[in-house]
Amino acid sequence: MTAPSKHVVLPITTCFGLSRRAIGIGLLFTVMINIWVPYGSFLVHSSRMTLSHLPISVLIPFFLLLFIVNPLLRTWPSQRHLTGSELALIFVMMFVASLVPGKVMVAYLMGIIATPYYFARPENQWAATFFQYLPDWLLVHGQGSTLTWFYEGIPPGAGEVIWGPWFPPLFWWLTLFMVLFFVGACLSTIMRKTWVEHERLAFPLVRMAIDLIRHDEQTTRRFPTFVYDRMFQVGFGTTLMLMVWNISSFWGAVPPIPIGVMYSTMLPVMDGASAIKISVNIYALCFAFLAPLEITFSLWFFALFGVLEGGLLNRFGLQYSGSAVGANAVVKAQFFGGFIMFVIWHLWTARHQIAEVIRQAWQGVPTPSTELLSYRTAVFGLLGGVFYLVAWMIKSGMVWWVIPVLLFFMFILYVGMTRVIAQTGMAFLDLPVNAHHFTILTLGSAHIDPQSLTALGLASAYARNWRGMGIGTIAQSDKVMSDLQQNKRGLFGLMTLTFLLSLLTSILFTIYIGYTTIGAYNFGGRDAFGGINESYYDDIVRWIRNADQLQVPEFVFMAMGGAMMLVLTILTHRLPAWPLAPVGFTVAFADVARLLMFSLFLAWLTKMLLLRIGGVTVYRRAQPFVWGVLVGFCAGVFLGFLVDVIWFPGQGHSLHEWV
Repeated sequence: MTAPSKHVVLPITTCFGLSRRAIGIGLLFTVMINIWVPYGSFLVHSSRMTLSHLPISVLIPFFLLLFIVNPLLRTWPSQRHLTGSELALIFVMMFVASLVPGKVMVAYLMGIIATPYYFARPENQWAATFFQYLPDWLLVHGQGSTLTWFYEGIPPGAGEVIWGPWFPPLFWWLTLFMVLFFVGACLSTIMRKTWVEHERLAFPLVRMAIDLIRHDEQTTRRFPTFVYDRMFQVGFGTTLMLMVWNISSFWGAVPPIPIGVMYSTMLPVMDGASAIKISVNIYALCFAFLAPLEITFSLWFFALFGVLEGGLLNRFGLQYSGSAVGANAVVKAQFFGGFIMFVIWHLWTARHQIAEVIRQAWQGVPTPSTELLSYRTAVFGLLGGVFYLVAWMIKSGMVWWVIPVLLFFMFILYVGMTRVIAQTGMAFLDLPVNAHHFTILTLGSAHIDPQSLTALGLASAYARNWRGMGIGTIAQSDKVMSDLQQNKRGLFGLMTLTFLLSLLTSILFTIYIGYTTIGAYNFGGRDAFGGINESYYDDIVRWIRNADQLQVPEFVFMAMGGAMMLVLTILTHRLPAWPLAPVGFTVAFADVARLLMFSLFLAWLTKMLLLRIGGVTVYRRAQPFVWGVLVGFCAGVFLGFLVDVIWFPGQGHSLHEWV
């Protein structure tokens, strides 16, 4: 047994009560994440590291600090290891940094600002349909070689990176993103007491990080205490060996073990219904196992319910392929109706707390240091932020009466997703609908002028952001700091700096590698430059030339979904043993959740059997095993990235994906 180490306790210099050392490390990792993610995704074509509400691009460096850096610091008596509050601060900074690169924010932004003047062709009819409505101050123009060299790479000896045309539109987009981030912080502050103290949401997505940091704080040995648990070691070793074996199959010498997102099969369940994807997503499985049992049950149950319902409706001829919502249109409308009712219900139950926050803001009552922002800043900042958003959208060409509808759906979706993630801990979850699309479908494209439709098309840069432009990350980060460091003075300023640095690093690096390497056209079709970007502008043509609008059956099913949510909520409050959590109905038929149905079922089945066989004691003994699986999986994904960089550049392998 290793003897307890004797540490020399050195003072930690602080800035606004925050460790300068932690700030420096956090900023360093911020830059690294925003270079590593686009490099791996666009050039190596390896795993996409930000496709989660707690991205693996956060956990890999976090585990590096926890299992390598801190143990090394403990072996050197002249150095002080990172404390729990320092680890929490670094974790939060990396969490915020992960909001930007890849298919989170930058991919959507680049797909908007750099597409129309390069990809316009006579056959797609962009120039004839909407070019006269484009706001030039938000787009990069194609004069000279600006866009040609970006998409195709600079020819040898032809010149250097052309930066000038990028800066004006980027400035205005960055102001929008910074205001949206600030508005998210205001909303999170206003809702914090409701979510944390009144509803007592578990925040299972970050609960593991909090628990691991606490174990690291309490250890008297070199490694955190759970590392010495045999269950952790078995979970870690088994998963890492699986990952190493499957990585070795890249060369074709050995057959892979078909566990992971690269391996799947489709299971048909009935005629007319979507087939169920049978695949084991290890990352999603770990977080689902740590979530409450009734929630994982509800998620897979309602996902299966939606699949079967869609099949029955198809057999009776009640589904129709011409809907603007797409396949399973009325079923999607039904579940989104439940989502809207879910958000409205919880806002109604929180009305007294919200009113109290507004009262304290109006009267200037001092806000405790446990809040991210003062209530006055949150309330009046929210009003000021909304004013800027309205002004920005009007300037972009959107008619004034469309904006409240768009902002309403953005608010419902982003606040709702934050609330859902805080309760379910779903690692992978996409928006059930996109706010700008649903705005058009609700109002009808025939009733909106072409210039506004064009401006709504540009809203793909911010209205389809599945991480809610930061509000969910801010709320989760607030929970981490609340549990590990009560005083949050200066924290939001640091989070804002981290967000801005991330935007600048990721955007400028993406532009740079477009010019100096293979050209953005060859970045691949998974994110922003392989056809998805063109679809944003093809949508505008369709909206202007065809009448897109929700039909009567979709409105009816939305109302039915709202009524079903109301019934589920009442039953949950009236019947303590009621097995179905209403939150499961909200997002179970969102595409990602539906495709993860089998992994959710496995997590529920495993946890249910453990609780039935051995009760809570056995379940708690199994938790270190799941931690080990997650750490082993993260190590394997990073090893796979290194293998792709060395042996398969440009032909990488996606060991980590949505589904």
